[in-house]
Amino acid sequence: MTVADVDLIRTRFPALRRQHSGLPVAYFDGPGGTQVPQAVVDAMADYLLHHNANTHWRFPTSVETDAALAAARQTLADFLNASPDEVAFGANMTTLTFHLARALGRRRRFEHRHRARVHVDARDDDRAHDPLHELALHA
Repeated sequence: MTVADVDLIRTRFPALRRQHSGLPVAYFDGPGGTQVPQAVVDAMADYLLHHNANTHWRFPTSVETDAALAAARQTLADFLNASPDEVAFGANMTTLTFHLARALGRRRRFEHRHRARVHVDARDDDRAHDPLHELALHA
């Protein structure tokens, strides 16, 4: 078994070079965001500088945007053993959770045959609790 070189991995994350009062800053994954490697920053900068456009238009940058999204969906679907049409991207997980809760709530209002059961794990992000608790209250 090969062990990853932690120091090499850390060099790929620019945020991990940050210091405060002469000490390294510790980041914890959470609602404030996740640190990304330089390759992600570079890919995002390239897209924003050279391909940024609305989807589903006939402009070259729109076609490029559609192709990039399709490739990303396919890559993530392969990783998850899913279909690309089962992959959705959004602004952040909290926003996606709110959208999902609203969609489930709308559906629930029209389908009264079964009582919805929603479980929110205490380990979940507190902001994600709000839409799920709201859904549970109105189910």
